[in-house]
Amino acid sequence: MRFIAKLGSLLALSTSMLAPMAAEAQAPSPTPARTQARDAALEGRIANGLNTQQYPSVGYLLLIGSRGIAYCSGTLIGCRTFLTAAHCVCTEDSGNTLNGAACLKRADLLDPAGKVVFLQNAGLFETASVAVNPDFEFGVGGDLAILKLATLVTGVAPSAIDTTGRPPAGTSGTIAGFGLSGGNSFDVGIKRAGNVVTATCPADLVPNNTHLCWVFKNPVGPRGLDSDTCEGDSGGPLFVNFGQGPVLAGVTSGGDTNCVPTDNSFDTDVFVHRAWVTGAAAGDLGSVSCGGLPTAGASGTTVVQASGTLTASTPRRRVTLDVPPGTDRLRVTLNNSADSDFDLYLKRGTTPATLTNSDCKSEDPDLPDTCDIVSPTAGAWNLLALRANGNGDFQMTATLYSARLVPPGPCVPSATAMCLAGGRFKVEATWRTPDGVTGAAHTVPLTDNSGYLWFFSPGNAEAIVKVLNACSISNRFWVFAGGLTNVETMTMVTDTQAGILRTYTNPQGTAFAPLQDTSAFATCP
Repeated sequence: MRFIAKLGSLLALSTSMLAPMAAEAQAPSPTPARTQARDAALEGRIANGLNTQQYPSVGYLLLIGSRGIAYCSGTLIGCRTFLTAAHCVCTEDSGNTLNGAACLKRADLLDPAGKVVFLQNAGLFETASVAVNPDFEFGVGGDLAILKLATLVTGVAPSAIDTTGRPPAGTSGTIAGFGLSGGNSFDVGIKRAGNVVTATCPADLVPNNTHLCWVFKNPVGPRGLDSDTCEGDSGGPLFVNFGQGPVLAGVTSGGDTNCVPTDNSFDTDVFVHRAWVTGAAAGDLGSVSCGGLPTAGASGTTVVQASGTLTASTPRRRVTLDVPPGTDRLRVTLNNSADSDFDLYLKRGTTPATLTNSDCKSEDPDLPDTCDIVSPTAGAWNLLALRANGNGDFQMTATLYSARLVPPGPCVPSATAMCLAGGRFKVEATWRTPDGVTGAAHTVPLTDNSGYLWFFSPGNAEAIVKVLNACSISNRFWVFAGGLTNVETMTMVTDTQAGILRTYTNPQGTAFAPLQDTSAFATCP
């Protein structure tokens, strides 16, 4: 049996070739995928799938090396935890894929440098560390790797992993990823999704007890109803619903005919390997939100999407966005097919954004482009996607995050609530231990603008919080915090006068990261 891993690469394409050029350049020819079968034709997509900008937790993994860039997909399962396929990490430039034990001995493969995660509603994230399942053997099982991100992801809800049971054959599911769209193109980089129905894994393909399988049968039927994964989709999710909402049941691994009919696709079964995933996540699972922002798609957010194709004859796409008063954050991202280079420009007001006139611009030739505006000016904003090189598809995603509103009212101090800055700001917190025990933090005021929290005993301070009136220098109230704990902590700061709540989360098993939110409350005086 010849296995096809679904990792995309563009190793022959140097970063200099991707740089913007003043003159029109020919799109480079694709090289074979960096897999165990390097001669396989690059065909298919999330085959028979649909372009999508949904599934905020589904991300694009770029692995930047000395010989070029390889591409995978993956899923955010914790505030700093990204789950992908082990073969995305453990495949050498030669195309040879190492098993987990051998991969774990290779510092170069486990080096977090150059491993960048992109989320359409959150932006770009560097990797702090890489963990590979020691039981990984391609086509046998355990094709899982976890990237710990260097910074907390805010504004995106992590996906829950399957802890219910193995989906039986005949289970409907949804696949998503940033893989190819077929033919001779190399347009990895566009998010697509489709539906599948699981089947018993063929005995001569992969072990049925460690994988979830399906058969891609129909390349010309209604799109999205019978789909498949392809190069660049490796590490992406298979979501199933057991009645309590979608959970991550499978992680894309490979297939036997390279995403053309009748490809037998196989995913690593997350439920089978849930103990390793939970351990490698180090307690960073189970959060429904992260940081001080509501989650994309939920109440308090607005997501505006645009997509299309840019070419030499149609080199730009403009979007006018109305930003309402009270918007805390405007995030705009632009991802495009990897054989092209498009740039992103934002301009507030009715004046169109241009290459030389913008309030935010992003012109990275290798990575998706992002702009993140804190407390954007209300009114019209002009968004521009501009072709720099090549021809291809793009997806532009604008996410507006509004303040979380609560009824205004006086701050009433208690054992679990302290009132700071003249009693205007209420500070509360909750904690959760790795074994699931939860509680409300006790609060102890120190000064008018600061106090500390304790969880387990009065003599054991866990964190300190300060609310500072910086209206005279920044027209903001600032929130600062620091901690002496690594249990999951959710700190809530409410401006009781304006009726605005900010929530800050520190993940389980992570040293309490210093908080310096100098744009927390634009509610002066």
